[in-house]
Amino acid sequence: MSGLFEKAKAMINAGPPVPAGASADAPAGPPLPEEPTDLLPVESSPAGLPAELTASGEIVFDEDSGISKEDQKGILQEIEKAASENKLTAGAFVLHAERKGVFMPMLVNLVAVALLAVGGLVLYYFFQRGETTLKEETLTITSAEGKLIEQLKKEAEEKLLAKNREISQIQGQLSEIDEQRRDLVANMDAKVASREQELRQGMEAALEQERQRLRRQGVSEDDINRRLVALEAQKTGEFQAQLNAFRRQAEEERLATENNLKTMQQEFQASLAKAGEERQQVLSESRRREDELRSQLAARAETLEAESLQARKELARISEQRDKEQLASSQLIGFYNRVKQDMQASMMERALTNLEGIRQYLNDPAIGALPGIQQRREVEFFVVDSLASLVRGEMRKGSADTTTLVAAANLLTELRKRVQDGDALLARADTAGAEKEYGEALALVPEVDKAHRYLQDRQRRQLEAEAEAAPAAQEAQAAEATDLARRDALRQALASAQAAFEARDYAATVQRYTAALSYLPEEPAVVQRLVGQLRQAGYELAADSFSKRDTAAAAGPLAAAERLQSQGRHLEAITAFGELLDKYPASAQVSNALQGIGRSVEALSRQTEAVAAGGASGRSRQVEQRAAEAESLRASLAKVEQDLKDRVALTESLQREKTMLSAEVASLRAELATSRQAAADAESKLAAFLNDDVMKQKLARLEAIEASYNRIVASYRDYAAKEDSLVSAKGEDALVEAKLHLNAFLASGEESFPGLWNRIKRYDGAFEQAGRTGALEDVNDILYELSVRRAAAERRQFLDAEIQRRRGDALMSQLLTDLKGLQSQ
Repeated sequence: MSGLFEKAKAMINAGPPVPAGASADAPAGPPLPEEPTDLLPVESSPAGLPAELTASGEIVFDEDSGISKEDQKGILQEIEKAASENKLTAGAFVLHAERKGVFMPMLVNLVAVALLAVGGLVLYYFFQRGETTLKEETLTITSAEGKLIEQLKKEAEEKLLAKNREISQIQGQLSEIDEQRRDLVANMDAKVASREQELRQGMEAALEQERQRLRRQGVSEDDINRRLVALEAQKTGEFQAQLNAFRRQAEEERLATENNLKTMQQEFQASLAKAGEERQQVLSESRRREDELRSQLAARAETLEAESLQARKELARISEQRDKEQLASSQLIGFYNRVKQDMQASMMERALTNLEGIRQYLNDPAIGALPGIQQRREVEFFVVDSLASLVRGEMRKGSADTTTLVAAANLLTELRKRVQDGDALLARADTAGAEKEYGEALALVPEVDKAHRYLQDRQRRQLEAEAEAAPAAQEAQAAEATDLARRDALRQALASAQAAFEARDYAATVQRYTAALSYLPEEPAVVQRLVGQLRQAGYELAADSFSKRDTAAAAGPLAAAERLQSQGRHLEAITAFGELLDKYPASAQVSNALQGIGRSVEALSRQTEAVAAGGASGRSRQVEQRAAEAESLRASLAKVEQDLKDRVALTESLQREKTMLSAEVASLRAELATSRQAAADAESKLAAFLNDDVMKQKLARLEAIEASYNRIVASYRDYAAKEDSLVSAKGEDALVEAKLHLNAFLASGEESFPGLWNRIKRYDGAFEQAGRTGALEDVNDILYELSVRRAAAERRQFLDAEIQRRRGDALMSQLLTDLKGLQSQ
């Protein structure tokens, strides 16, 4: 679409058509009728503009064209103005072609339509074949590879649909071009016929008007007829000349428009072929990836089948082994049940026999080889031995004497007597005597006395520990209360800072955030340093954001200016480059714009030299034009100098780009020196032609501009020398002091560039405000996250995660590290 737009502008800039036989002193014909809307020439139609008409007649501009809405509106107004000034009226040129020429255009159109139809059928055949291949063998696969294959097919189908839509769109555009070509032939024939009819009517009206004039003068009919015959012959000659001129012009316009349409058709056909190739690539890539995934799926299926077979064998072995272990366990349980029954029936001898049978069963090699039995074999032997000991003990109980029982009864009687004596003393409030009796009672049984002393020691240690922990608990409670009070104060300070931020009172916002940070256990100097780092981080983020935004927005204007330069319209190109520097001073295209201005100035200088070397012929006619070019050249030099100052100011605000900008400034100095030399050469060559007072006044004005320019350059050199000396002596620490020299340099140029210093201060303020806003929001988020985490471990974990996430930002990483250090104190 942009190609149509450029072609329309080129055709409009060529000016209105002038018939070859037209003459300024030709007799005026009858008034021409108003131009109908369907007689607008093809090139004046705004169809090539990057805008569309909605159903309601409103214009919708293309935001993706790289041209802003304001520029698009200006372009549309310029084209409408040029179209209204250069449009063909209904009575301009009506001609009849000597030969209609319908057969050849119709033949060409029919051949083109046939070729398009054949090409469309061929593409449809291949596309349908590819889609059929993609749709075959659709299997339902539940594995991860199968799902991946299905997803791959889905993506391939989406890409194919997108390519098909693109191809359909291109085919539709080709059809529109064919329709335009057919309409062009019909419209041209209609215009020629209409112009011929209009000229005939004008000639007849002129003859009739002349007849009536002669009759009013009393001329005889014979003289009137003779004069009218002569006038008719003259008018017929003029008519034929105008008709032939219009015919030639109409044919040239038709050929030019048809060539444009052919060029567009070739471009669309190339796009169609490219889309077909891309579609075929999508098909091939999708098939290749699907084959790879299917081969991987088959290999994995074979591996899983082998693993499944091995697992089934292992499962069968484990199942058989488990059955044997269950059988052995059941037999052991049966043996133990018989031992239990024998012991309950007091058949101890038989119980010992069964226990010996269990031991022999466990010693059987077939039983001992089972893994489950191997793990519990020693335990089973221990149980058998324990039961055997128990049975033998029961067998010995019957023969035991009663000596031990008598001693135990006497000890119990003495113990009971001592406890009763202690109770009696305790009832008489004799605590010491009661404790003595209780102690003697416990001493009768040493084991009980030992257990009692252990319990007493444990209770004493517990009481001592509680007494020691009481002060620490009180201190922890007090610290927790202090921490809660500090958190409440911090939340209130953060809320106050948030309110100030929402009210756009950024100075109060910084002050209140600084007050909030003062609640941290750190020195005020450290807090101020943190706030300064946050400001610097915000400023750097805002500067980077502005640079990226300007770089994206300046792509379209730079391309438009380069197109003007390639077309040889250097003055317009210099203006376009200057507008780019004015609107997008932070973009990466600034160096390209400055180089483009230098190239345009050099081209204008070469044109001036060519004019001066061309001899004396036509010099008097070109003096004004070259003087205007020289004045434009001076204006462009002033514009370049202003752009240089803007770029220098932006360099100071964007410190990270200082090295690159220094190289650009050096290059610009060389370009400016070359441009100034070219301007001086042009002035010396034009001096011979500038003898009138007007040109002398213009030269005086140019000399004043040059003097102002030299003062600005000298001031800039002085500033650059001071800055370089400061930076070389103190390094990056001298940038603030160097900024003062920059401010003085910019203020000194207020006379030549009024308002420049205020613009730069506004940019600095906007950058600082945006950076401060971003930094404060980040700090607000970090402090809030720290405030909601009560445990120190959670805070350290959060700060470690933030440091890892922001490791590319040195200032923010330092801030987080300092906060982590504060938390650990």
